[in-house]
Amino acid sequence: MAAEVIGIGSMALGVAFADVIRHIVIALIAR
Repeated sequence: MAAEVIGIGSMALGVAFADVIRHIVIALIAR
């Protein structure tokens, strides 16, 4: 149970982190 929660949390964190990086890259390109 705990392993599943940690796995989902890390996956969600990874997706959020990738989304932030993508927004930063788009902002830099659009500048």
